[in-house]
Amino acid sequence: MNLSKSWGKSRTTGLCCASYHTWSIDLVKKRQTQLKILVCDDDPQDRKLIRAYLSQQTDREIVTLEAGQTSEIQIALNKGSIDLILMDIQMPQKSGTEWLKEIVEKQIAPVIMLTGYGDEEIAVQSLQQGAVSYLTKSRLSAERLVDTVDTAMEKWREMMLSRANQEQLERLANVDSLTKLPNRRTIQNKLDGAIAYTRRYGGDLSV
Repeated sequence: MNLSKSWGKSRTTGLCCASYHTWSIDLVKKRQTQLKILVCDDDPQDRKLIRAYLSQQTDREIVTLEAGQTSEIQIALNKGSIDLILMDIQMPQKSGTEWLKEIVEKQIAPVIMLTGYGDEEIAVQSLQQGAVSYLTKSRLSAERLVDTVDTAMEKWREMMLSRANQEQLERLANVDSLTKLPNRRTIQNKLDGAIAYTRRYGGDLSV
């Protein structure tokens, strides 16, 4: 796996994401001075071109991680702290859409799919599976790449902010503001669930 750094420009507020954790509203709103992008493509020339395009940004640091093989991608994902993933649809051993499914399920980072000639239909389907956007390699340019990255980060930021707000509302609805303990509504819901389970499967219920 290669690690290269280049200084980059962004016109939007980034998202510092943390997978497997409850989203913090303050964390989501925070603007990043550094953006870590994982480029997953088995063609070294394509990775080199993407890295060169990203280096044309100028007002924040872009750290580019490159992964061309399944093991390299898995190691990078396991390490975490990735802000954006560029994923080629045609990857060896494990396809880009298979990687997309795993990344979306674990909420690791926003994914932009990279597609070659004839793969655009699959790329469009990937949007329904959780990708935030896609880019066609034959029409790739520095401006198009930067604009798509900025838009993807903004979409992800808004989505995570909405999730954080929803989680906060759920906590407020289920916890007493004074005691910080589960309120009557929460206890009643759990009790109703226990009663329903007992009626269906039998057994004793103690409160």
